[in-house]
Amino acid sequence: MRLEPILVSTLLLASCVASIDEPLDELSDQTSALIAENRIAFNRIAFNRIAFNRIAFNRIAFNRIAFNRLEANLDAVGDLLDTAEGQELFQFVVSCALPDGTILEAPDPNSDGTLEFIGEIGLAPGWIDQPMSRADRRWVSACLLARVNEYEITVPVSLRGPSAALATTPDEVAAFSLEEGAFFGDVFVEPEQPIQAFACRGAAQAAGEGGALVDRDCTEPDPSNPGKTICGMTYVGDCADFAAPASTYACYSRSNGWYEHCFTTPLFGPWWQVLLAVLQASQDPHYYREVVTTFVQP
Repeated sequence: MRLEPILVSTLLLASCVASIDEPLDELSDQTSALIAENRIAFNRIAFNRIAFNRIAFNRIAFNRIAFNRLEANLDAVGDLLDTAEGQELFQFVVSCALPDGTILEAPDPNSDGTLEFIGEIGLAPGWIDQPMSRADRRWVSACLLARVNEYEITVPVSLRGPSAALATTPDEVAAFSLEEGAFFGDVFVEPEQPIQAFACRGAAQAAGEGGALVDRDCTEPDPSNPGKTICGMTYVGDCADFAAPASTYACYSRSNGWYEHCFTTPLFGPWWQVLLAVLQASQDPHYYREVVTTFVQP
């Protein structure tokens, strides 16, 4: 179980393994997950979208100090380091993007000390040496969105998806059995564009809140704001049609224990029509392969 990062002069998170740019057919045969904790507020991500855009289009590291220790590119990340809140948000970005054990150093602008940001999951390891790719932006975005909590409290969550950067065990799958839903989008968009943040409702959330879902509402539609979740993300409906015969899908499929091949508007029809849409959608801007599915404890 990983502990929530504590901000003093150093920010720390624990770790997992990395690697994402693998063929779809190889990734689809893996069972992947990561237990993570969360308390990001969605409006903090939205408020910092200009800073996010700048860091995405620059390499995150300026220089390699040692094998696993890097000097942060201050031209890219400087604004986020000015406040404790920005530093904590940047730690979540680093933990999603960089591999286990990678340490990113930066001078603390508010003291003579040094800040350390620790890699955890490793969904965008190439960001160390070059700007984020489109897939990098989407993977890190999905990870960040999956860790949003409307109430800014810490709830352990199992993150699963078609990436080797996420690892699981049978014990974890058994312990985190309530399917909350899935997250996808791009929070690193151009400054004049709204961030892309989408969520679909999973089977357990659709069946009624229970267990840790009581404190997780980001895949739940907001009754007072149609088209949005309670957290403010765009609600794209149920991830799948949970009542037979299935006919409405936001994503295809969950056969490996997670959702993938998701769309920003639901698809309708039998499964084979949906599969055909997926096969034709690789360049469709409304289609996302980079999806994180969340499970919580009962």
